[in-house]
Amino acid sequence: MTGLRERKNTREAALRSLYGAVERNRPEVSGSVLRAELGLPDEDLSAACAYLADEGLISVDWTSHRTPRPSR
Repeated sequence: MTGLRERKNTREAALRSLYGAVERNRPEVSGSVLRAELGLPDEDLSAACAYLADEGLISVDWTSHRTPRPSR
């Protein structure tokens, strides 16, 4: 399990990547694209997206494979 600092860094990286996508006029980003861009394991990406969604910072559509499909 990752520590608090690592989780915070993962959340910030995911948020920066998503906001960057919005700036490039790509408001919807698939979990697989985000995972590849950030180099994160599924578990860490899912946890980061769940946290950001709970905070109201992003919207997430979860696939049937529990892969996040964040947007915002």
